[in-house]
Amino acid sequence: MTNTTRSFGLWRWPLFIATCWFSLSFAATDEELLAALDRMYDAPLMGESTLTISYGTIALRDCQLYLDKGEFIPFKPLILDSATIQYGGFFTGQGRLLFHPPIGMERQQIDRFFKTDSLNRTFTKALILFNDTLHSQLRRSSLARGDSDGRHSERLKDGLLDVLQTYKSRYFFFQALTNLCSGERQPFLTVALALDKGGNVVIECDPAESEEMGLLKHEWLPGPGNFFQTICSYSLSADPMAGLYNGVYKGGLAATSYDVDATVWGEGKFTGAVKGTFTVDSVPTQIAFFSLSEEMKVDSVLDSEGNRIEFRQYKDGDDYLGFWLVFARPLRVRETLTLTFFYKGEVAERELGIYYVFAGSSWYPRCGRHRASFHMRFRSRSDYEFLCTGRLVRSTRTKDTLLTEWEVTEPEHNVSLNIGFLNKYTFGEGEKTAVDVYFSKDLHTAFGSSLSYALGGTGSHMERQVADDVVGSLRVFSHLFGQCPHDRLAVSEVLRSGSTAYPGSLQLGYATWLSTDLWGYDRLHRAHEVAHQWWGAGVGFDTYRDQWLSEGFAEYSSFMYLQAVAGNDQFMARLDEIRKEVLSERKTAGAIALGYRASNYKEPDHYGILIYEKGALVLHMLRNLFLDLESMREDRFTNLMKEFYSTYADKDPSTADFKRLVDKHAGIDMTWFFDQWVYGNDIPTYNFTYKVVPDAEPGRFRADLHVEQTGVLDDFRMYVPLEIEYETGQRQYVRLLIDQPVVDLPLVLPAKAKKLRLNPFLSVLADVKQ
Repeated sequence: MTNTTRSFGLWRWPLFIATCWFSLSFAATDEELLAALDRMYDAPLMGESTLTISYGTIALRDCQLYLDKGEFIPFKPLILDSATIQYGGFFTGQGRLLFHPPIGMERQQIDRFFKTDSLNRTFTKALILFNDTLHSQLRRSSLARGDSDGRHSERLKDGLLDVLQTYKSRYFFFQALTNLCSGERQPFLTVALALDKGGNVVIECDPAESEEMGLLKHEWLPGPGNFFQTICSYSLSADPMAGLYNGVYKGGLAATSYDVDATVWGEGKFTGAVKGTFTVDSVPTQIAFFSLSEEMKVDSVLDSEGNRIEFRQYKDGDDYLGFWLVFARPLRVRETLTLTFFYKGEVAERELGIYYVFAGSSWYPRCGRHRASFHMRFRSRSDYEFLCTGRLVRSTRTKDTLLTEWEVTEPEHNVSLNIGFLNKYTFGEGEKTAVDVYFSKDLHTAFGSSLSYALGGTGSHMERQVADDVVGSLRVFSHLFGQCPHDRLAVSEVLRSGSTAYPGSLQLGYATWLSTDLWGYDRLHRAHEVAHQWWGAGVGFDTYRDQWLSEGFAEYSSFMYLQAVAGNDQFMARLDEIRKEVLSERKTAGAIALGYRASNYKEPDHYGILIYEKGALVLHMLRNLFLDLESMREDRFTNLMKEFYSTYADKDPSTADFKRLVDKHAGIDMTWFFDQWVYGNDIPTYNFTYKVVPDAEPGRFRADLHVEQTGVLDDFRMYVPLEIEYETGQRQYVRLLIDQPVVDLPLVLPAKAKKLRLNPFLSVLADVKQ
């Protein structure tokens, strides 16, 4: 789940709840908070305070826990600044969970895993973390009782405690502690339930998160072992009727700049001191989570005066899991602080003298997803080239050491590095954006030869072939979307299968450097990464629900490049391939707006199919809706894309922001389009038949058209192009509005038609039978 603001008016409660923030009467120290965390993690029961529950209720807007009959044993309370804090307990008895999200795509997620679009399940055990708001509500329906069987209750409790401890980072417990200390009177709830049918689940209502409501299912598979599958996650401020699904950022630490002093040596060992400047926005903060590569171990964290900041970093097997900072006092809103992180680990592996760099942009500590500037100094081996995102300020080489200094002055989300025996080749010096290709011919030839049996040989001058597509796609995209923001683009090979784009640089996986591609797949791959200079590294995206604005846009941009350089036939062939792949998964695939959640352990490929491929097809549909079928001019679509880029370059728009521009250029409200294709998952099938007969007027003909639309709701609608081919060979194009299950249309023709074809340009993502 990610970080938003709750719409307070959406809560329906059986008792009055204040809706404002206030300061608690205690001021816990970092040592007290960490001691409290350790107690919460063990969750000892206070059997002498057992409550008898009769028809107890914990009621949220979309979720109700009915504790019909049983006993509730509180956890031993926390002591913070001499204050006694109740934070939850263990229920055993007869209970029922009702959960019905108000958002269609979230109900579909429940149906995907539980074969019903809402949960109505009984349970016999519940481990509950809550704040005082829900504790008071529960006590209204309980009676005091004597001691419980402590040992038996502890054993039952520990089974569900193990479920919450599946997240080795202690996420649930840090979030609970954050809410207990915040002073927020809105309800906080994390409950682990042993359902009678459906296994173990966790329900969350977390005011500190942007998507407050969550449903997670506890799963086990050979290999990964225990893990959580996120079923639902959504904001209480979401309004599907208004097309608003994103949560509102709740605040915390936001990075503004990084100063890096690091050494990368030997087999890829990283040792560094990273100084970050952060601001506290929106809400006071005392606990903050930082993500970091699983290979990195934090040694210490200091503030600007050299004082140590308490932190906790946990492991899952051999992997580190980021770390939590716990400050000695709450940080004030708009307060600025400087933190220096000392840590070490691995950013790469070296085999046979070749570096495999796997760090991506996870090599430096990150708190949330914010744009920051960077000033970086690296020491590395002098016999290798060292590359980094940004502008090279200076480079000094001694006998053993290469010292490089880099800067990123415009705030960016991601910065990465690369190391290797790389020679520099420059192309496109006469272009507005020159391309520097970093590539080792000798090593690559040897590497390619070892794979030649499987891959059919290696191509010649691959640095030129790659550069041709990079320079060519830069030229095409600058024409279509606006000038590339960088005067140079660094392109380097990395020894991994995937590729990644960063501001002003590309890291292309080894597969695209191996052989000449006659079918367009490598051209699409390279152009996709180049397109991220506009979509992703240029125009960002607001939340994970909007990531198709990066990946789907880059994917379709690469298709437009292929169309420009290879022609319509190859363009349509590759487009039809992804259309068929999307169609093949339509029975189980969710909505584009699920983002990374589109994939799960049952359908691990759905993220790529939906966010990349279906996202690209959504842009293709918009392009065709805006197409002038008489002149074939595409000004409206290209003007839309240019305005989107110029408006949101170096910003992070949402799908709703893009829709507003689509409305403007379409001249109508396009809510129906986005509801169907971005927030919905239905795909139509069109059964098309026709009959051409002479018209009543001599010399004219009439085509009686019959279209049956299935697989979607009755009010699903699309404007579908129809190609009319006359016996003279001339072609005419018109649009049909298909907005009912059955549409019959008479169409008067000026001459006898030879053939009619529905959806000739794959203008609508559909299965057409004709």
